Amino acid sequence: MALIAGAAMALYSIIYRNIPLEKKPSSQLASFFTFFVGSTISILIIGFSGDSGAFINSLDINALYLFLALGILATLLPTLCYAYASSVLASVTVTSLRLLTPLLAAFLAIIFLAEIPDFLFWPGALILLMGLFLIIKSK
Repeated sequence: MALIAGAAMALYSIIYRNIPLEKKPSSQLASFFTFFVGSTISILIIGFSGDSGAFINSLDINALYLFLALGILATLLPTLCYAYASSVLASVTVTSLRLLTPLLAAFLAIIFLAEIPDFLFWPGALILLMGLFLIIKSK
């Protein structure tokens, strides 16, 4: 799913830059289209994976709320911001900033789920932030 989402964002950036200004879709429309495609693919994967009834019965309502909150806060909100930013910033900068999505998800998991990442997360997060800083600074 992450590879599909990354490919969709890269394709969106390429197409958006090549469309004439008067034909460009709104950033909200593009974001909700991405959400719809991702939801459809997820439902198809669950449906074709076998016993979907057992999967639905095993869902805890609290886990479902947390899953929904993390999906909205860590995926939908950054996607909306990405779609808007791609219309006003350079594509390299915007695509590089998209790397913050997993970092944001990890920080939200720390705050809301008390899930402390492994030791290697912190140097990786620092390297990511330093790399993004260097990319943005060079522009």
